Amino acid sequence: MLKVVQMHDYFEYNSNATIDDGSCLTIAVYGCTDPDYLEFNANANVDDGSCLTIDLEGCTDSNACNYNSNATTDNGSCYNNDLGCGCDNPAANSGYDCDGNCLNDSDGDLVCDEFEVVGCQDETAANYDASATDSGDCEYLGCTDSAYTEYDSSATLDDGSCITLIVNGCTDINRKL
Repeated sequence: MLKVVQMHDYFEYNSNATIDDGSCLTIAVYGCTDPDYLEFNANANVDDGSCLTIDLEGCTDSNACNYNSNATTDNGSCYNNDLGCGCDNPAANSGYDCDGNCLNDSDGDLVCDEFEVVGCQDETAANYDASATDSGDCEYLGCTDSAYTEYDSSATLDDGSCITLIVNGCTDINRKL
């Protein structure tokens, strides 16, 4: 349907004029004249109050890390770097949750089961392991042969210290027969 342009639709319209002198040149186009609004009409030259929604650029993808619920125009800035522990956070290290807690710690020692080191935890043992987190077998040096006077019942590894063989008999040199 064709709109009929009337004289009062021109900027130059003068309601007091009684003779048309041909000076009506610019048709009034009503609409939102503010480019900061979504309703902006580049052809409008008369603001009719129809500017309602501010045009805010930003990320409009609700699944993106930088989603802006106030954005009305997507500006291409959306990103998603959620690697498992939320946006802008790295993924959890193996064996841990996103808060750094062990996923499996059956003995409650705050060392994840998969990182436990079984070893001797006695500093006096020959095979002491400072990195051990769970107790393992310990080995102690000493004379392991009970036939020697240097015998050490706690020794598990012979260190060559067995020197004096035990010989049963009379040891009193002053005793006469």
